[in-house]
Order: sequence, then C-alpha cells, then structure tokens
Amino acid sequence: RSLQFLYFIGNMEPEEEVGYSVGSVEAEAASAPEGNRPGEDDSDDEGVKRTEWSNRATPMCYKWHQLDPGEGPATRGRHTVGIDVERGVLFMFGGQNYDLRRKYNDIARFDLLTDRWQSVSDNDSSENVPCPRSSHSSVATREALYIFGGATGKSFMASPGCCKDASTWRYSFSDYTWEKVEAEGLDAVSSRYGHTTVLTPGDIVYLFGGMTDSGCDWNTFKIDLKHRTVERLECSFVGTAGDVCGPYPNSASLCSDTWTQPVFGDDKKKTAQQVRDCVRGFGHTAIYNPYTDSMYVLGGTVDGRNYHSTFLRLGSGTRLSTTRTRTACTCWGGRLTGGTTTRRSCGWI
Repeated sequence: RSLQFLYFIGNMEPEEEVGYSVGSVEAEAASAPEGNRPGEDDSDDEGVKRTEWSNRATPMCYKWHQLDPGEGPATRGRHTVGIDVERGVLFMFGGQNYDLRRKYNDIARFDLLTDRWQSVSDNDSSENVPCPRSSHSSVATREALYIFGGATGKSFMASPGCCKDASTWRYSFSDYTWEKVEAEGLDAVSSRYGHTTVLTPGDIVYLFGGMTDSGCDWNTFKIDLKHRTVERLECSFVGTAGDVCGPYPNSASLCSDTWTQPVFGDDKKKTAQQVRDCVRGFGHTAIYNPYTDSMYVLGGTVDGRNYHSTFLRLGSGTRLSTTRTRTACTCWGGRLTGGTTTRRSCGWI
C-alpha cells in the first residue's frame, strides 16, 4: 500500500486581493508613513512586534482534504519531508514500516502544483546515499534537504548500535544527488534518533535532544551549514519566576543561551532547576519562531513509555540568528505559500 496524502488549508478572506508577493509588501512598507508600516506596530512588553501582517487576511474556516496523487511511496511512519520553495516540490525521505520490519532510504518527490507524485526511488544500498533510517530529522534550505541522524539499526527498539552510520547528508534540489556532510564532530552529534532540528536565517541549524547509544540526551547543538562547523551550547535555565541556574547542578556560571518554560492558564510554575530537568528527551516536536528568534519544543518522553506535554523555549542573549525573517504571501498556481525578506535585528527578549 502507498501513503495517503492529505493537505490542510485555511480559506482566507483577504481585505483587498488574494495573495501578496514579497515585492508588493516591500513597496507598501516603503511608501507607508513612519510608524504605520506593516509589522511596525508598537512593541509589547517583550519588545516583540506582534501584529506583523496579521491584519491582511481574516481566516474564515479550515478544512482537511484527501488527495488522490497517484502511485506513491510505500506505507510508513517516522519519515521526514522538506519543500523546495523555488520549484514547488515536496521531498520525502526515509521512515519505517514496523509490520514489514523494514526501514527506508528512498526519496519521493511530490509536485505541489499538480498534487501528484513525480517519482519514487527504490531503497539504495550504495555508499553514495544515506543508509535506511527512521526517526531522523531534516531541514530544507533553498538549495537542499539536509538529513540528520536517525535509527539505522535492524532493531526497532533502542539498543547499542541503533544509530550506527547515522551521519548527516545533503540532497541537492538542482541535480537530485546526495552528498555526505563532513564537519568536525558532526558524526558524533548525528548519532541519535527522536531529536529535532530547526533552521534559522543564515543556514544555521539548532539540534536538540534525542536518544543516543548512551541514553536520553539533553544537549543542544548549533550547526552552521555554510561553514560546516558544530558547537555544543552551554545553556542556562530560567524559572517561571525569573530565577536562573547554570547548565549543571551546583554550577555557578550562567550562559547567554537560555531555556525557559512559558506558562499558560493554570500551568504549574517551575523553578530554574525544574526547567533544567525538563530539557531532555526524544520524540518531541520543535519549530523556529522568527518573530521572537526562538526555538520552541513541545512534548516528548525520556523513557519511550511516559510522554509529557512540557512546552519549552530556547532563546539567546546574542540572538539565535543575526537577521530576522518575515514571511509574506506569494502564490503557486493560485495557492498561498511563503516568501521571505530579512532585516537586521535590533533587540532580543
């Protein structure tokens, strides 16, 4: 059986027209009076521009649609996807089928204009492609899809050697070729599964958590894709009352990179030490928020049995990135998608 393909779309009622290109937004911003430009509203108490371009369209309703995209990849889970925004193509890599006791390293291309699978490769046993894996992570730049780590062993459970050869690979969108990414210390960082990665401006990736051969990990890494460098971050932790502690028990040193836990409604407040105890695990999700320049992490587990809904945020005294990205609307064949512009940042929360 092949994968079922679904997409989720929000019907929007725009104030003036359907869709905005990056150029039209920049032109409007340049001609608007000072202080009334899109995204330049008054800051809130955190110094973050909250309104941005949210007043451009009012969401009316949201619907799930099931597509009939033709013959596609074999049924699986724990795979990843990335989008080539220039060509409007979605790429899917890897994953596993537990019933078939099989892991994959195939690449499938899905055309977002026609809603059809373009091609599906077979598993490849050569040394020029990443080995079959699942529970890996990926990010997509404008040029390529990057694959980090994954469970590569024959066993579907955590075991010694479960992440053997789980190196980092780059799949080019232009010529559909694989390249192993070489950087000092990167193979050791990639040897994990169930972790998450987010891409920030400048092609900087932040990798958090995961399960390694030695157990559940709590480290955070900064990976520069352009310069091929890897750095393990020494993070401080901030309690909901503002108290701060260092990266290790009884450590007095504090670091500019900080983990915090937002509090919602009746959520219990946590001390800095309790936040530090929460910052580890695998099987969570993560996303990068360009407006606060932060990485948000939700849920996960430390033992594969007991899951939690802890919500965490990684921020930095020196910012995660040096530029700030804003998303405007452009179109692929009448569908809304994202284009980006960047500007220099001038502050941090």
